[in-house]
Amino acid sequence: MVQEHMAALFGEKREQVLREKLAGLSPEDRENSIVEELCAALGAKPAGARQERYVLPFRFKNDAGTRTSHHLIFVSKHPLGYSIMKEIMASEKMCIRDRALRTRDNAAAEQRMRDLEDTLAVIEKFIAK
Repeated sequence: MVQEHMAALFGEKREQVLREKLAGLSPEDRENSIVEELCAALGAKPAGARQERYVLPFRFKNDAGTRTSHHLIFVSKHPLGYSIMKEIMASEKMCIRDRALRTRDNAAAEQRMRDLEDTLAVIEKFIAK
């Protein structure tokens, strides 16, 4: 069943290439590769389409900041939607930073900040493409 979902998300050829690429990678590297490939698949311009797609991935961690809880991948056909979402998530980062600074558990707060910086690095990578 998982293979069917993977093929539906990525297409059969892309899914097979991804499956081969994931072999032997660490869990963190597998996660990053899957998200990158999913973003590439979502951002790919369909045949006959006139507009390109704008893709922004966001990673969310568990409360302890130790594991990924989920990903949100925003896709828009318009650069304005892309810009708005980027601004919203950047302001959310500031809110999270403020909350993190007020927590008593500085180690967890610092980990959440590192995770946010990692997410921004992934976003910047996709923006640069």
